[in-house]
Amino acid sequence: MRDEDLDWKVYHTLERCGNATLEELSGATGVDQGRVAGSVERLENNLIIEKRDEQYRLLSLEESILKCQLKYMPGPGLTIEGGVIKIKKEDK
Repeated sequence: MRDEDLDWKVYHTLERCGNATLEELSGATGVDQGRVAGSVERLENNLIIEKRDEQYRLLSLEESILKCQLKYMPGPGLTIEGGVIKIKKEDK
């Protein structure tokens, strides 16, 4: 199976079941944990899923857009700390 196909399979598995651990994703997809780990890493890097307490979940569209802005916005930008959005202060 190509990496792209596995990524879609993991995505749709999370869409069906909500949160899942790496082990659960491996069992649900029938793919070994090493390959699933690579897939979730790609999906995290592309701001599609996130890991919380050993479980992966899909990001909403709004969360994905906000994370994209946080990652690529020039200037002081924003941070998220404990679920609170804060404006980064410029160093003077």
